[in-house]
Amino acid sequence: MNQAAIKKLSNTRAIAPAALGFALLVLLPILALGAPAPKDGAKAKAWAGKKRDWKGELGDKDRMKRRRAAAEAGRLRDKGAGPALRQRLGDSDPGVRREAASALGVLGDGGAALELERALGDSDPSVRYSAIRALGLTGAQGSAAALAARARGQDAAERALALEALARLGTEESLSPVIEAARGADPAAAAEACRALQWDADDAGLEALKAALERPEETVRAAAAFTLARRGRADLAGAPALELLGSPAKAVRAEAAQAAALAGPEARAALSAMREAETDPWVRSVIDASLARRP
Repeated sequence: MNQAAIKKLSNTRAIAPAALGFALLVLLPILALGAPAPKDGAKAKAWAGKKRDWKGELGDKDRMKRRRAAAEAGRLRDKGAGPALRQRLGDSDPGVRREAASALGVLGDGGAALELERALGDSDPSVRYSAIRALGLTGAQGSAAALAARARGQDAAERALALEALARLGTEESLSPVIEAARGADPAAAAEACRALQWDADDAGLEALKAALERPEETVRAAAAFTLARRGRADLAGAPALELLGSPAKAVRAEAAQAAALAGPEARAALSAMREAETDPWVRSVIDASLARRP
């Protein structure tokens, strides 16, 4: 992805590290989740009114109102919204279909699997991206084969999202294509798979991540180091992350910085000391943000 594309994506809420490969994952419009519902008084009445609003507007003639209503149903986590949102996956407007798929994911609506699988063939890319992510969030284990097909496709954004969704499902069947990609010859897919394995609850991909640290491609090593650091394996992630801070590729340095910040006190101290040598303002901002977060 070129620098112009990365800059365009920089204003989108990230769902992954600020590294080159992870820029693909912010192509999908993500719902901004709201605050918990208030429990009493006028605010509670206003909240209830908002719930009525989305129900009234989801079938409105105005497509923008339908979009807002679908997004609101997800933001409010209204469990009763599932059937209406599933119906909107067939809306004439792709924005409504996208918001409906995203909301179903936020709600974790396991009953929407078949409709979301059909949405994988939607003509609009953003709808497909939302449906892929939603299948992972809803725990649709029966959709592993459909997601695996997307993980092997040529659309880089679909591939990255499908790998994450498969890892989130966490079954032997769903993790197999993720581990296969992490060990595969395509470095872009391997890096995406390594990042996806941060959602592997049972460490089924641990050996694949260890092997990725030995690969020649810096992007793959940085992704593996980040995931291992996220999973509390500072013993494996710290040294590779600090080494990659010397990479000529700033996207690699940025992801390595985030890994180092998570890899224990010694790695954090080394990262802080190395900050002054970093010449790129964006990478320095990533280092600062990483160090500001609690490990």
